[in-house]
Amino acid sequence: QTNIDASVQYTPFLKYRRHQGVRIPMGSDYPTFTLQYRQGISSLWGSRTDYSHIQFKAEQKREWAVFYRLQWLVEAGKLFNATNLHFMQWHHFGSSNLPIGNDAWETNFTTSKPYILSTNQWYIRLSGGYASPSLFLKYLPFFSNRLWLENLYLHHVTLPRQNHYSEIGYGISGIFLFARVALFAGFDNGKINEVTFRAGFNF
Repeated sequence: QTNIDASVQYTPFLKYRRHQGVRIPMGSDYPTFTLQYRQGISSLWGSRTDYSHIQFKAEQKREWAVFYRLQWLVEAGKLFNATNLHFMQWHHFGSSNLPIGNDAWETNFTTSKPYILSTNQWYIRLSGGYASPSLFLKYLPFFSNRLWLENLYLHHVTLPRQNHYSEIGYGISGIFLFARVALFAGFDNGKINEVTFRAGFNF
């Protein structure tokens, strides 16, 4: 199977610093926008694929005031002529059902089994995570002096045939500096699908 990939990426007002004549990116206050196009080439080196996949993505990761973090991702795309496309070339969303791991909970689904949220048609997806030292626990006596970070997570994907899957989560990171835990709830078309506990490390 033969594919051609092309993408254009743009970050407005990207800041740089110079070090020994080399420009080093220092980030931006604005999201990064990516337009990606993939084309399957048929009748080339035995390839039988003949599809197109176009995707638009906007994403950002920001940190401020030492402990505050915000990360989000929005993407939308469509696959054309993909009726007979091999399943591994469908569009898949990151997911994991392992109870312990180092997955990025800000961008991965945790209450859906791998490849359940996959499509060979169109999709719209939103994911994000917010970390703060002062959401709820800081106002409780026993936890007020802890250096933990509280985390909120949100995921949503819309797929063809009115299929909507959402996920919300709450977690604590910075436990013994490196450990983290979180509780997630998944909703399939508004009905609760699964509630799961996850643990991991901040490496």
